[in-house]
Amino acid sequence: MYDCRMFHFAHLFDMLAFVMTAFAFPAIWISIHLVLSSSMFFVMYVLLMRCYIIVQAFKFIVYQATTNLQIIITYKIILNSGRFGLANGLIRISKDDDVTFLNASVTDFADSLGYCEYKIPLSIKGIRPRPTQSLILGTKAHRAEEKYEEEHVEFEPISAEQIDDKEENVEFARENIYSTLMMPFEFPASNVLLTLSGRIDKILRVDKTLVVQDDKFAGRPQAYDNKTQPYPSQLLQVLAYLNSSYSSKRKPKADDFFEMPHSQKKWQIRICDRKTRKTYKTFSDYQDVFSLHYLQTSLQKFAMISIGMSKPEHHNSINKCNACNLKSFCEHRI
Repeated sequence: MYDCRMFHFAHLFDMLAFVMTAFAFPAIWISIHLVLSSSMFFVMYVLLMRCYIIVQAFKFIVYQATTNLQIIITYKIILNSGRFGLANGLIRISKDDDVTFLNASVTDFADSLGYCEYKIPLSIKGIRPRPTQSLILGTKAHRAEEKYEEEHVEFEPISAEQIDDKEENVEFARENIYSTLMMPFEFPASNVLLTLSGRIDKILRVDKTLVVQDDKFAGRPQAYDNKTQPYPSQLLQVLAYLNSSYSSKRKPKADDFFEMPHSQKKWQIRICDRKTRKTYKTFSDYQDVFSLHYLQTSLQKFAMISIGMSKPEHHNSINKCNACNLKSFCEHRI
């Protein structure tokens, strides 16, 4: 029913205006340095620096999407074979001719880049952490929230026409939509296609805004009182969801995916009390080019560490090591 638009070509049209400015930027850079003593020109300088970051973020996506057509074709063939679906908690690597396929869950990616990069080699080796009491209780709270919505909220069926209409407000049932984010990388040694799969707590479109919500059930939500931003792993998780293609099937084929046209994207992270399941605090913001750049660089770093092109960086935090559920397997723990 839908085209397999894994690389979000629809979004590339929104980026072309920014990319066009990249060609004029070197000359402007030189000129602005010559007149930096003026306060007015200093403001221009700062603005142009922001434009430069914008250009670099979008040039990265355009380059990756337009120079790896062979990867796209190969992936479509493998996707239709049912080879990929929601990852089972391990990072998997396989090869097909000159393409390396790297498959992981969104949480694997977010936990390793947002918490500890040494989780990557452990996951590749097949080491699974034992579920902690906190994780078990959090899972129970998620299921209870899902059951409550099933019993108290009635959702009308959503048609393909409604999904395609950007003006139409739509909302899916909790944990009813699966995400697939794919990003190709052309490294000197090999071409890599990174695929991240996940299951979204809540996704909806309101007033042309695509909204992804992720719930965190905390035993002590008061620990978030002084935090003004979510943890890096939490932010990477919702950013990955926001930039994915979607399906209602756990193991989708090419025709099962759909996009949700929108004018802007917004993420929400709800910190909930695990006992009452009530919202204690909410982090929320619109996706901008800086958060998109953060996601892109994190995806690239995840791919490079996974295929052995670079080594993990240590966080050098003894508190992180003590709280890690993989510390008994890790030779790099402090």
